[in-house]
Amino acid sequence: MFPYIFVLMCLFVSPLIIALFIPKKYVLRREAIIQRSTSEVFDYVKMLKNQEYFSKWVMTDPDLNPSYVGVDGQIGAKQAWKSQLKGVGKGVQEIKKIVTDENQGGEIQFEIKFEKPFKSTSQSAIIVERIAVDQTKNEQTNKEQTKVTWEFSGNMVYPMNIMLLVISMEKILGGDIATSLGTLKKVLEN
Repeated sequence: MFPYIFVLMCLFVSPLIIALFIPKKYVLRREAIIQRSTSEVFDYVKMLKNQEYFSKWVMTDPDLNPSYVGVDGQIGAKQAWKSQLKGVGKGVQEIKKIVTDENQGGEIQFEIKFEKPFKSTSQSAIIVERIAVDQTKNEQTNKEQTKVTWEFSGNMVYPMNIMLLVISMEKILGGDIATSLGTLKKVLEN
């Protein structure tokens, strides 16, 4: 009987020990180049309501009806959602910081609090940067370009961080961010 108890204890304790050595933080980053002026792109992405037209997460549930609080595009503005779909869940996104540089672009920082499918808090940022245009090219190819970088970071608390061994945040969230940026590019370039 003792060997069975020992095996059961090892099966229970081993994951807890392994989780001590697994990073708790994850950071994802994706980029897209958009053929629009930096100010035009920045003014569009800072508005939470515009995410209804490019964010894969918002667009996943056609019945999703996000609610908004505060002045959209300004610090303190919030977008709340509640979905019956597991992949969308329930949560609130808030604009925490806006940094602007009229000539070079800017950054919008968000805090995202998920209630479902599990409780967590993540940070997100959309960074908009002007790309220098080569003045020696002809006028047709001399369009303004803007680089948009979408960052997403979060923490998995111990011992839940062991899940990072079996699920790839890079594949799950990274693909969603890339899809959202592709949609943003189509929306702004058309």
